[in-house]
Amino acid sequence: METKHQVEASEIVNLLPFVSMPEQLSIVRLRTALRFKPASLDLARAGTFIHNGDEIWSFTPLPALAASLEAIMDPGLSRSRPRFEIEAAAPGRKVLSWLLRKHFERYLLRFGAQGLFVEGDPNAPRAYFHGQDGKPRAIS
Repeated sequence: METKHQVEASEIVNLLPFVSMPEQLSIVRLRTALRFKPASLDLARAGTFIHNGDEIWSFTPLPALAASLEAIMDPGLSRSRPRFEIEAAAPGRKVLSWLLRKHFERYLLRFGAQGLFVEGDPNAPRAYFHGQDGKPRAIS
């Protein structure tokens, strides 16, 4: 096992282990483009999701997601899939990674009051803590 001192800077990677993840993903097929959704449709009730082509992918259970998107979904083509099936192929792993990142970014926004700042390109944001009163911030 390498220690911190043995690893060169070019070899350091970001690693964030997940303790648990949902076993199912919900995939809702849309009948219309998301940008044409009715103004009355409240996407906040759908939870965290990604828009992947003509589908919405989420960890939100399918009945709850379907209730939120009922006005624009195709119920016959919407489904739940086991996470292990999605992880089995590269395109599925890419979408799963995208969904996990979106969940994590949304989670980080909760810490704004404690000085966590999220900035940058929406496709590659970075998060860090601002100092407090011009001094380093103690984080516990």
